[in-house]
Amino acid sequence: GLTMKRCEDIQKLSQTAYVFLKNFDPEKTEDGRYELGDGVFASVKTYTTKPRREGAYEAHRKYADIQYMIHGKELIGTEPLEVMHQQACTQAYDAEKDVEFYANNFEGTDQLLTDGEYRILMPEDGHMPDICVNEPAQVRKIVIKVPVIGENA
Repeated sequence: GLTMKRCEDIQKLSQTAYVFLKNFDPEKTEDGRYELGDGVFASVKTYTTKPRREGAYEAHRKYADIQYMIHGKELIGTEPLEVMHQQACTQAYDAEKDVEFYANNFEGTDQLLTDGEYRILMPEDGHMPDICVNEPAQVRKIVIKVPVIGENA
């Protein structure tokens, strides 16, 4: 379950997401997509982190992300949307997937995500998840999508 000390921000954003994380049992929950109600859904996934040069900044318009690390560690690059928008857009906004991608760059601020830690990323937060710390390694993570109507929707 949640090992973090402060979860009020998750509760404020979505009680539905908070309850899912609080009751999450990694032993009993398989990877996959879980519909949680209120338009909120969670993706539980196991994957190998990748070198920064293979990463790309992304942004969403309709959803906030809660990225919660079950096991492992990775870097998430973050950059304000207005800075990201100065880069070339490599994949135009896809409304169905609620994502757009920008040219990879080495700017931004890296945040380390390790066991039991999470980051909340709002639509104004451009982000590049899944980046390896030193060498690519396997991690298991939950990404919960919470509908928020951004100003840019």
